[in-house]
Amino acid sequence: MKKIFSVLLFFMILNSVVFAGIEIPEYIKVKMNDGSILEVELDEYLYGVVQSEIGLSYKAVDMASSEKIPMEALKAQAVASRSYAVYNIQNAGDDAEYHVTSTTSSQVYKNIDPDKSVKKAVDETSGQVITYGDEVACAY
Repeated sequence: MKKIFSVLLFFMILNSVVFAGIEIPEYIKVKMNDGSILEVELDEYLYGVVQSEIGLSYKAVDMASSEKIPMEALKAQAVASRSYAVYNIQNAGDDAEYHVTSTTSSQVYKNIDPDKSVKKAVDETSGQVITYGDEVACAY
């Protein structure tokens, strides 16, 4: 729950989501746990990252049962994750072997079949990134 609110707070503080004007790459190169490099479409990467980073449900200490992660929290995670990915692609250089790793040293990425709510959140925020000034923010 704390992670969800942190993402939402970060999203609201920067208050600068860009829909156009910044080139969003189509692909990202991910160094997997086994050392292989996987080149995937950015949205496919984000499906795996959003679901791995934020999950699909949460349960607070005082809750009787778990609840689904709200759509707006999934969208905030999608925008933050896209921003982090684009920032790393832009700053990696043309000859970089990879842009991110699939572990917590970057963003946790698992090549999984995404839940429909995760897919919807990524698709509905397509092209949106967080900026600081005229640059894509590195949204940790």
